[in-house]
Amino acid sequence: MDLEQQLRAALTTDALTAHFQPGFDLRTGNAVDVETLARWTSPSRGSISPAVFVPVAEESGLVHALGDRILCLAVTQAARWRANDEVRVWVNVSPRQLAAAGLADRIESLLRDANLPAERLGIEVTESSLIDERRFADELRAIHNMGVGLAIDDFGTGYSSLARLASMPVDLLKIDRSFVSHDTSERGTSLLEGIVTLGHSLGARVTAEGVETKEQLQRVIDAGCDTAAGYLLQRPVEARDVVWTTLLT
Repeated sequence: MDLEQQLRAALTTDALTAHFQPGFDLRTGNAVDVETLARWTSPSRGSISPAVFVPVAEESGLVHALGDRILCLAVTQAARWRANDEVRVWVNVSPRQLAAAGLADRIESLLRDANLPAERLGIEVTESSLIDERRFADELRAIHNMGVGLAIDDFGTGYSSLARLASMPVDLLKIDRSFVSHDTSERGTSLLEGIVTLGHSLGARVTAEGVETKEQLQRVIDAGCDTAAGYLLQRPVEARDVVWTTLLT
């Protein structure tokens, strides 16, 4: 309850900020995707992990205000990066945000106010969100029809059917880090390659998350991933510290 009250107060100040983590093209080494990540520093508790405060926001109903705050920060920063026309800024959207009417209108308003082309923004939804595809389909399609990208996050850990996945206009498939780091057997490698093939068959780019070693980087390159993100390439940082190219060797 104390954390909820502090979060409620933080939403009225600048205590909630964003860090950004780029994803790099595995052919060129250039950043093409930048994920927006919520950060909160409490005066009494210090830095609080999103793994702690996001569930509190979900349970208390503050997730709408939190999501809108991070969405605003993502759009604002994307507008500042307009000169880098290869980059799309991504922001996570929760099922509760999708379930509430008006998300497409809100995104359209923010893009208009920032004079930002829709193609420079993308939203990420979890694979599990597609379980409720019937509830969210119209909203997702309305957002995508503007030109805003759609990514499926943590792919391989949810329960969506291939039929639902094939029916959605997916631009980016984000492979969960467990497929990159945990199973390096021949079977695990075949599974990774299969996910990449599936993503490409849907017309989507495929990115590997959680790349932390050179061996993992080579593994996702060999599997045919288009892009990758992780601590090896760059940790989440403030906007001014984002680097736009990285060495892939």
